[in-house]
Parts: sequence; structure tokens; C-alpha cells
Amino acid sequence: VWSRPLRLIEVLLLVIHMIKCFSLIGAVEFSVDAKPSSWVKFNVNQTGFFLVNYQKEEWLRFSDLLLNNPQALSPADRSNLLFDSFLLAEAGHVPLHLFLSTSQYLLRETHLIPWETAYAAFVYLCQMLEDTQVNVMLKGYIKDLTSDLYEQLGWRTSENHLDNLLRTTIIGLACHSGNQKCLSHASQLFQNWTQGQEIPSSLRSLVYNFGMSEIGREEQWNYMWSRYLLEESAAQKKTIMNGLAHVRKPYLILRYLDYAMDPEKVRSQDFFTILSYIAGNPVGRPLVWNFIRDNWTALVERFTLNNRYLGNAVKKICSYFTTEKQLEEMRSFFAKYPDAGAGKRRRQQALEAVQNNIRWIQRHVQGLKEWLEVEGPTPWYSPRLPSHTVPEHYDLHLHPSLTQDGFQGRVSIVVALRKPADRLLVHKAKLLNVSEAQVWSVLDSGELEKIEIQNKTEHEENEFLVLRIAEKLPVGRYRLYFEFEGPLALSLKGFYKSSYLDPQTQQRKFLAVTHLSPTHARQMFPCFDEPSYRATFNVSVLHSSTTFALSNAPVQRVSAAGEGLELSIFEKSLPMSTHLLAIVVCDFPFEETLSENGVKVRIYTAPHQLQNAEYALNSASKLLTYYEEYFGVPFPLKKLDMVVIPDLARSGVENWGLITLREDSVLCGRDCPMASRYRLATLIAKQLAHQWFGDLVTMRWWDEQYLNEGLSTFVSRKGVKHVEPNLDKEDDIELLRLTDALISDRTIYSRPIVQNVERVSGIYDDIECKKGSSILRMLEKYIGDDFREGISRFLARHSFGNAGAQDLWEALAAPKGLNVSRVMDTWTRQMNYPYLSVNCSGGESCTLRQHRFLEDPETAQLSAQPTPYDYTWHIPLMYRTSNNDEVTHLLINSTDEVSVDLSSSDWIKLNADFSGYYSVNYDRQTWNRIIELLHNNHTVFSTADRVNLLYDSFSLANAGLLAFDVPLKLIGYLRHEEYHGAWRIALAELNTLKKYFRMDRDVRELIKAGSTFWKRQPRAQTPPPPPLKADCAQPQGVPSHRSAHLHAVGSVEQIVRK
Repeated sequence: VWSRPLRLIEVLLLVIHMIKCFSLIGAVEFSVDAKPSSWVKFNVNQTGFFLVNYQKEEWLRFSDLLLNNPQALSPADRSNLLFDSFLLAEAGHVPLHLFLSTSQYLLRETHLIPWETAYAAFVYLCQMLEDTQVNVMLKGYIKDLTSDLYEQLGWRTSENHLDNLLRTTIIGLACHSGNQKCLSHASQLFQNWTQGQEIPSSLRSLVYNFGMSEIGREEQWNYMWSRYLLEESAAQKKTIMNGLAHVRKPYLILRYLDYAMDPEKVRSQDFFTILSYIAGNPVGRPLVWNFIRDNWTALVERFTLNNRYLGNAVKKICSYFTTEKQLEEMRSFFAKYPDAGAGKRRRQQALEAVQNNIRWIQRHVQGLKEWLEVEGPTPWYSPRLPSHTVPEHYDLHLHPSLTQDGFQGRVSIVVALRKPADRLLVHKAKLLNVSEAQVWSVLDSGELEKIEIQNKTEHEENEFLVLRIAEKLPVGRYRLYFEFEGPLALSLKGFYKSSYLDPQTQQRKFLAVTHLSPTHARQMFPCFDEPSYRATFNVSVLHSSTTFALSNAPVQRVSAAGEGLELSIFEKSLPMSTHLLAIVVCDFPFEETLSENGVKVRIYTAPHQLQNAEYALNSASKLLTYYEEYFGVPFPLKKLDMVVIPDLARSGVENWGLITLREDSVLCGRDCPMASRYRLATLIAKQLAHQWFGDLVTMRWWDEQYLNEGLSTFVSRKGVKHVEPNLDKEDDIELLRLTDALISDRTIYSRPIVQNVERVSGIYDDIECKKGSSILRMLEKYIGDDFREGISRFLARHSFGNAGAQDLWEALAAPKGLNVSRVMDTWTRQMNYPYLSVNCSGGESCTLRQHRFLEDPETAQLSAQPTPYDYTWHIPLMYRTSNNDEVTHLLINSTDEVSVDLSSSDWIKLNADFSGYYSVNYDRQTWNRIIELLHNNHTVFSTADRVNLLYDSFSLANAGLLAFDVPLKLIGYLRHEEYHGAWRIALAELNTLKKYFRMDRDVRELIKAGSTFWKRQPRAQTPPPPPLKADCAQPQGVPSHRSAHLHAVGSVEQIVRK
């Protein structure tokens, strides 16, 4: 308890009436007379060394005072209110959004003292919230607060020292919050500096830091490093050191750490300063942490354990940590080096600091998010819509004009408001013109009461239309009404115009088509354009009487509307997300069939193409029935339409009940080649699988789009086998997907399947689709029939709703209690994949250890991609031996060495049937045994195993983990091989060798030796496969056995000759 002076100001009607001074000793209560409408400010001008916590009503009164008349308080008192509210929130005495509420007045603040307080608080908040979605909203809030004052102050320095301090404070906050004008100006000044133009001393730190962060490349970094070496001023050296640490290129940060270890380049007293500067850079933080752990012994030798700066460096770096994984890494480090961290107490403090950070995140993030969405002045800076406004139903009317290349419409949206709010946000694209906006309250009686809209504004960055309401709306149901118009786009997105040429009349005819996935519904009408917002739709379309309209639901009625127009009204849809909505206006004929369960299946095409649509129609009907049986969940719609569009951005779009397909991907006549049928069956199978995965059950947000893509891709393979049972008996397409995924996932430039998605773009790629499918295949092989049952359980639980990965893993884990989530998270939440090093030299057992695989292992240290699992995977290991053809299962979940019993087996093959998403590197003796087996009787291994051995041997050799003579000797068995998938791998790898090592004499000699070894092997006695018919081309990217064989032989002979 402190004895402290206490000062009080009472103001009534914004007039200061009196000042009283008290001396308060001990923990006692006292009262001060105050009139009901007055406010009381303690600790006048922050002269006392203590905090003051007011009642909630008093804090709100101060917020209002600061907003309406900030000059009623001195700059020191304004700063004091910010300071106290922030520190009290940090200690958990008040919610953190109280500080944000108090800080709103800064929009009008021009004094240095409050801004310095705000600067420290805002920078700390941004650091703590760095890996959360709230950070985007918070930075948007700060950007708005500083925007006007930044424009007013600019970058031109003055003679007034306090003005310059305010300028640097505001510039620092503006740039830190992402103000593009600020960042661009800093970059330009930085570029000018590298060309010889000096910077005012008060601005150097800002220019160095933000300039290097924005545009820093090797050229700029090297220039700054040369200036550091030449600089004599200790203060300026530190400024440059900090600037160097802001670079975002991992290899330059590693170079900086390397330089810092050289006392000839960096003084010992500056070494730890550099470490702390790098730790402040989100890109550099994992690199400097790894550097400390990897070089601890060398650091102790150089600085000794008694060096307090060495111990404090660990604490400083770890002070940024906010996750349980990072906390565990600290504990492991301290366990390995018990003397690290400048003593036991400092180590404990470092751990406590990170534990406090984790608790801070848990305590504050949700409250901050809610305040920024509901109470904050700028909710539109979040890329996500506020969660308290939920759409329930849309009444959408559209009138596309194919002659005027535009459309008009109106939409009425019933929403549930779950928290009081004075702003309503919907999505609206820039080119969509909203001419009328209304808000109505839906009363309990069902009647509507109009609400006054104060104004409507647009936020183009996140495509929001913002409706400001004069008074805060209470919780309840409301109807939003909009009238709008827009162009029929030419970009194949949103609502656009397509055409075809009628070969009979040579007349071009037009149609209107939607492509609303992933975020293009907002181009057609104002809406809640996020996957988590499922709602029902009543759609009506006004169109020319020479055309007709289709949508997700069946047509309810069509009526004449005069002037050559008709109005098509559709039945009410099932709840769905906006990106699944579809509308087509065309004059296409159709073919029709019924599925076994009575679902009407149609395909629409241009008139001259209808005869080529039979295969797609029949495949869809068969697949619909198959999927209903496989999933155990009936197709919930009355009809399934497929419309073949002349131009479509993708080969197929899985709109619920109205699939659109690109013409060049679909049409297949009676004489359609085998490869074309296979590609078409695969496309239809995937689009129909999406009717369950993605449509019936939709992901909550785009960061889990892989659930839709991975599951539909994986299941489509089963569907194709049902439609075309005689094609691809070797599961060649699955192996092709697997190897394609592995190839794209073995560099530091890959990405995890699951990643933060703020703005949706480029979400469809090989990692999401092919890797997602491959790891699901691995899981199915591991858990067997429980996989299918789990899929059915998942669909049944979440039909007509949203679900995430955790929901799927729980459904798959239900039968045996397997922690599927723990296993699969290691595959979805970190990039790359593992390889197992295997040593069977003991004879009776093999020892296994997992490692991260990269095609260039030396780049591992350049990877700044954080991973919560430290590149360790839970590997479902499946293997067979010479004594047991049954596949044995084992789960490897750490980097510790694991032993596998050989039981006197002659050989072992891990990753049986190439079912796993990993590679295996055997000891040399085991590789030699595998090569011998392949040459003597290659069929002892399945076709998938042979592809696996070829892929692993070459990829491991390319990474320097295996001698290259192993794959070159191994390919000798291909003289016996008749499976084109194996030849495809060999051909690709030999072409790579030819491309990269043509000028390397040693490698050329090695290839020549391998080729000689290959040619000495006896040829297969069986005759070559018969020639393929001209109309039976292999699926795209899959050469025939004969062509692959000839190309591979030619490749080796060319390499040897050259």
C-alpha cells in the first residue's frame, strides 16, 4: 500500500468548478461529492505514480467527453486516461476494448503526449495480435485514426522539435498500420538514400525500417551493410543495424546472423542488439530462434554463461512467442541446456512471459473482435463480415438484357441481428450500382416498420456496402432491400454473357450465365458472400420469351410479362451459400433421364452439340445413384441439371442442382476415344461428389476449401471406377496425383494445405487438390472400412450446414477412438512431407527415423514458414515383408528411432502400395536387395510399389541423400516393365538429368555406367504390347507403355552419347 497525493477535478457542464487535494494513506474508502451529470478526473496531469480505475459508466463518460470536447482535459490528462485504461486492461481489471473506446477521440488529437502513449499501446497490440484475424481490423482502425494527421504533417521536418517528434510518431503508426501512401513514401526515400540522397536525422529510423521492409532486396541490403561498416557514430550504427534487421528475405537475415558472429564485422556489444532487432521481424523471428538453439554451444564458448546479455537474448526473443508449440520449444531448449537463460529465475520468467502471452490471447481476442465489429468505428477493415448479422432468406429478382449487355434486379434479405448495431454491412462489388437501399424492422406481428438510414458508403478494398443507421438497432429480425444494376461481365465471373454460333444459320446466339464461386455473387447482387452464411432463396428471372431460365431449384411457374418477356419463378431453395447460387438464361435443348431414385437428370447444350452429350448424361445418372449408396445419404434435390457452356473459367462449377460445364471439357460422341471418356467421367464424378462435399455440407471459411476439393477429388476416383470399371485398373490416376503433389510439395516455396485466407484468391492449386486427395487416400488405407462409415457419419451430422476439418476428423475417429485430428493436423497444417531413413543392417530388425524432405536440404534454414509441429509428422506406416504379404500398420509420431521386427524376412518394403505421403531411404544393402529383386522378378512388388521405388530413389538422389548409382541401376529392371506409370517416372527423371547435368563430366560418366549396367541385363522374354489403335490415346499426361519405353531408351542413349 502506498501513501500518495490524490488530485481531483470536478467539471459540470464542461466548466471546471473546483480542484481539491487529498492525501490518501492505506487501503481505505473515501467519497467525493459529485453532481449527477459531472465527471471526476483523478491523478491530474498524471503527476502521481499510480493507476485509477473508474466505474464503467465513468469510463464511458470520459470517452464521450474526449470525443465531444477533448480540450476540457489537458494533454497529460488525455494521455493518462489512455495509459490507465490500457494497463488496467492488461492486468485484467477492465476489458481491453475499453482502451480502444477511449482512443477513438485520437482522430482529433494533435498533441504529442497522448499520441506517444497511444503509439506504445498500439504497437504492442499489433505485436500480440500478429497471427490473428483481429490484427487486420486493428490496423485498419489505427490507419483511420492517423490518416488525417498524417496528411497534415507529412514528411517535411520543421525547426520545432516537438512537431518533429509528433511527426515521427504519426508516420510510424501510419506505416505500421499499412497506410499505403506512408509506405510508398518511405520506400521512395529509402531508394533515394541508396542512390546517395541523405535523410533528415529524425526520419532515418523510419525510412530505414519501413523502406527495407517494403522494397529491401539484396542490392539495397548490401548498400546498407556497407554503410554500417563505414559508419563511425555508435547511435547511427544502431539505427542502421535495426534497418538491416527489417529485411523480409530469409537468406539475407541468415547472412546477417552469419556476419554478426564475426567479431571483425560486428562488435560483441552489438551482437545481442542485432538478435533482438531480428526477433522483432516476424520473418526473422523463427530464424533467430533456430539460430540460438543450433549455435548455443558456440555462443557459450564465445561469450560464456556469465554474460548476462547472452541469457537475456533468449528471454528477449521468446517474449514474442504466443503459442503452446513455442512454449514447448522453450522447455525443450532449457531441458537440453539447463544453464541457458541467465539463471533459473530468468528462465522461469521467460516461460512465464510466454504463458502470459498465451493467456492474453485467450482472454482478449474475442472481445476485441466483437468491439471492432460492432462498436468500433471501422468494422469494414476486416475481410470478414461481422458475425452478428446473419442472413436467413433472399427474395432475388433479376432481369438480364442480352441485347444491352446488362442486368437489373432487386433483392430483399431477411436477417437476424444478434447484437445491437448502428451499421449493417453487405458485400457489393465495385461495378454493381445500388440505386436504392432500405432497412425494415420485422415486427412480431409480421408487419414491417421502416428504419431511417443515415447514409450509405462503400469500402472498395473489402467490397462492402455500409449502411449507417441513425439509432442503434436492437436485437431482432430485419429486412434489407436493394435495387441494383450492373453489366453482364466479359470476365467469366459473376453474371456474364456467353455465346455460340449456330452452324445452320451462321447466327450468333447469346446466353447469360453465372459463375459465383468463390466470391463473385457480390458482382450480381448485394449479399452476404461468405460460405458460412447459408440461407434459402426465392429466385425469379425476367427474360426474353425466346429463351428460358434455370436455377438451383425447379421452375414453379412461367408467365407472360408482355413486350416479348416471360417471368420464370422458381421454387424455394434449400439453405445454401451464395457462391452455390446459379442462374442460366439460354435457348438450349436438353436430354433427360431418371436416376434409380427418381431424380430427374438433364443435360443442356447448344443445339448442334446435343448428340455429343449422351455419355455425360448417362455417367451423371449412374454416379448419382452410386454416391447415394456409397455415402448413405440421399441426394436432397428434386432435379440435377447440367448446362454445357461455350466459355467457362473452369472445366466445371459445382453449383447445387445446376452444374455448369465447359464445352471443350464435356462433349463426347459415340466414337469418343477412351482417354476422352476417362477425362469426362472424372470431371462429372468430381462435380457430382461436390453436391455432397461443398454443397450439402459447406466449409465455414475458405481456409478449409481443401475439404471440398480433397474429398471430392478422392471420392471421384471411386465414382469413375463405377462408371468405367475397365479403365485404370492400376490406379494410375491416383499415383499420378500423388507424385504430382509430392513434386510440388518438396521445396521451401510450398505451403500448408490449411493456411490463413483473408482475401480469397488463388485458393485452387495442386497442394489443396492433389495433396488433399493423397493424404485422405493414406488415411483410408490406414483405417480401412471405418473411413467410409466416417464419411457417411460426417455428411449425416452436418447436412444443410457448415463444417470444418475438426468435424470430419471426429466423424472418422468415432468407431475406434483414434485421434485422427492429431494425426491429420501434422499433414494439413505444415508444408512438405517426411522421409524415413531405414537401417536393416542388424538382420532381425530395421530401425526407422523420420526427417523433413526437401529437394535442396540446404534451403531448410531459409524457410520462414512457421509450423506448430516443427516438421514432424504422425506417419501411418504400412509395410510388407517377404514372409508376410499382409500389410502391417504402425503409427510413427516423433523423430525418435523406431524399430520394426523383420522376423527372419528376406526383404521389407515400406510404404506398401505407395499408400503414404512420404518417401523411404533404405540403407545401401537393402537398396541393393530391392534392385536384385526387381531384376529377377519385378512382380514381387505391386505396380504402385514399383512407382514408389522409382520415385523415392530419384528424388532422394536429387536431394543428395542417396548415391545416384542406385536409381540408375534400379531402372535396369524396366526392360521387364509393362506398366506405363513406371516408365513415366523414369522418363521424367532421365530428362531432368539430361537437362541439368549435360556439362558435368563426372555425372555423365555415372549415367554412362548406370546405362551400361542396364544394357547388360537380359531382356524380357514376353512379346511387346500390341500397337494401340489411333483412336485410343491415353489420358492426358499419361503416355502409352510403348511411347514411354521408346522415349526413355532414347533419353538414356542421348545422355550416353553426349
